[in-house]
Amino acid sequence: MVKATADGYTLGLLNQPRIVISPGLQRLPFDPIRDMAPVSQVAASLYVLIVHHAVPAKNVQEIGGRVTMTFGPVASFLPLAREGKLRALAVTSPKRSAQAPELPTVAESGYPGFEVTNWYGLLGPARTPPAIIGKLHRETVRALALPDLHARLGALGLEAIGSSPAEFAAVINSEIPRWAKLIREAGIKPDR
Repeated sequence: MVKATADGYTLGLLNQPRIVISPGLQRLPFDPIRDMAPVSQVAASLYVLIVHHAVPAKNVQEIGGRVTMTFGPVASFLPLAREGKLRALAVTSPKRSAQAPELPTVAESGYPGFEVTNWYGLLGPARTPPAIIGKLHRETVRALALPDLHARLGALGLEAIGSSPAEFAAVINSEIPRWAKLIREAGIKPDR
């Protein structure tokens, strides 16, 4: 995609790990900042912190010691929580989810700055003219506003975003160093 003709006909719908986490883990054949033109963040899936219903914890701060828990996709685990098979404690997004507004965020639960989402974004080759990027962005936002598409995304556990190219570029530029720092602090050795 990054080597394609920059005419707006070749685009990539890439997810967050590929664009902002992978640069800290491996040598990529492209530079997400230099070689891509952000069009729009399309949607995000968030994770929910869940425990088995037999675990006594009722919130994030009670998960000290050894507790069986996991973070999982909202679409997979929220139905199980609503059936009483699991207990959802918090969502990993920066704000409460429209899909589960009753759940606090992990940050609201006493861990400020905690945020993990998996977003999907539309990008073109870096040399794509701004007029084409602008048109693609407007059409993306128009499509994301369609009730049918909005409902389909929701059924998949996704929340529509529709950010501007500049907003999307800012997300990429801020998340690459954030994830690289977390990778270094965790002692993960990049595969270079």
